[in-house]
Amino acid sequence: MDLKVLLELQLADTHLNQIEHKRAALAERKALADLDAAVKAANQRRELIAKGIADLESGFAAAEAKGVECDTKRKRLEAQLKTVIAPREAEALQHEIAMLRDERDQADGTALDLMEQIAEQQQQLDETAALIAQLVNDRPALKGALDAVESELTTEAESCRVKREGHAVQAGGDINAYESKRKALGGIAVAALEGHVCSGCHLDISVGELGQLRAATDDPECPNCGRWLVL
Repeated sequence: MDLKVLLELQLADTHLNQIEHKRAALAERKALADLDAAVKAANQRRELIAKGIADLESGFAAAEAKGVECDTKRKRLEAQLKTVIAPREAEALQHEIAMLRDERDQADGTALDLMEQIAEQQQQLDETAALIAQLVNDRPALKGALDAVESELTTEAESCRVKREGHAVQAGGDINAYESKRKALGGIAVAALEGHVCSGCHLDISVGELGQLRAATDDPECPNCGRWLVL
C-alpha cells in the first residue's frame, strides 16, 4: 500500500471538508441572513402597526358617530323643549339635553385622543417602512459579496477535486480500504509523522514505539489513534 499517495488523497479530502466548512460559516452568509431576518421582523412589525391603526381608526369612527348621534338627539329635544309648557317636563328635557352635551364632549375627547394615537402610530409605520426600504436596498450588495466569495470557494473546490481524482487513480485498489478507515476514524485515515507527533491525533509517539513502527513489515499505524502513519 502506497501510504504517501493515500496521504495526498487524505490532504485533498481534508481540504475539501475545510472548504465546505468555510462555505457554511461565511461572514457574508451570516450578514445576508441577519438582513433577511431584520426584513422579516420589520414586516411583521409593520403589519402589527397597520392593524393597530385600523383598530384606532375604527374607534375614531365610532366616537365620531356617537357625537353625531348625540347632536341629533339633542337638537330633537331642544325643538321639543320649545313646545313644552309643564315645568317638570321642561326640567326633564333640559337634564337629558345636558347629559347629551356631556356625552358629546366625551366623544370629542375620545376622538381627539384617538387622533393623536393614530398620528403616533402612523409615524412609527412610516419609520418602519423606511427601514424596510433601506434593508431591501442593501440586500443586493450583500448578496453580491456572498456570491463572489462562494464563487471563489467553488473554483478552489473544483481544483481540489481534480487533484483528488488523480490521487484516487494512483491509489488504485487501496481506495476502498482508505474510504473504510476514513469513515471509521472520523474522516482521517492517513496522517503524517511530525517529529514524534501524529498529525491525526496530535499525540506523542514514544521512541520505542517509533522504532517498532519503522521495523514493522506491514503498514504502520499510530499506536494512539490507529491511523496509518507516513513516517
